[in-house]
This record gives sequence, C-alpha cells and structure tokens, in this order.
Amino acid sequence: MALFSVRTLGFPEIRQDGRLCPLGLRKGMALLVYLAETKGTVGRDAVATMLWPDGSEEEVRTRLRRLLHRLQLTLGDHV
Repeated sequence: MALFSVRTLGFPEIRQDGRLCPLGLRKGMALLVYLAETKGTVGRDAVATMLWPDGSEEEVRTRLRRLLHRLQLTLGDHV
C-alpha cells in the first residue's frame, strides 16, 4: 500500500512513498489538502459545491467525477 503525505506549509505538495507527485491540478490539490485536513468523512455534494460554488448540481457532480478520475490516473488506484 502506498504512503501519501501532504505538505501544506508554503506551496502545497503531495508525496507518494517519499517521491514528489507533480499534480498540475489546482482543484485536485485543493481537494487533497481539504480531505487531508478534514476529520471524518465528507460527502461528494459538499466537496463539489466547495470547489465549484456557482455550478449546477449536475455540472459540479460531473466535474468532481472527472477530477477524481484524473487524480486516480496521476496518483494510482490507491487514492
């Protein structure tokens, strides 16, 4: 199982097993930092609304699904 670490001081960065993971996704980084800092579970609707507050319900769900897929492609199936 991969070990992930999130650095939030200064420019945020994600490391997997000590190696820097160049994300290139601002919303993806925001999502990972938010999830790392949050205690407990977070619903998809709450996350989607936080990232895209002006979008329709269908639009933000689609965007979140795409973002999660891109994060999975970048970081692997462990995420």
